[in-house]
Amino acid sequence: GLGVITESILEAYADHVATLQRGYEAALAAQRFMSQPFAVATQFTGIPGQYVKLEDTISSFERLVAGEFDTLPEQAFFMAGTIDDVIKNAEKQAKG
Repeated sequence: GLGVITESILEAYADHVATLQRGYEAALAAQRFMSQPFAVATQFTGIPGQYVKLEDTISSFERLVAGEFDTLPEQAFFMAGTIDDVIKNAEKQAKG
């Protein structure tokens, strides 16, 4: 009856909202990850610049988009040179 249809619609809506939320969180992580520390910005950020090979950046970004790092906090991606730096940042944040 109507209750089953309503429940089905609500479940579909909840799934859609969850998908949008995951997409939004992934986009924020990607944005933060693209803030890699550049040498020219060191004087403004106080964070030493890092050289990261293009291949490493592309590989890390592909893994990010695939959801491999969805459990890591968004802030761990900020000003991280490599994905290993992101993981280390997340570990530091978890320890407090």
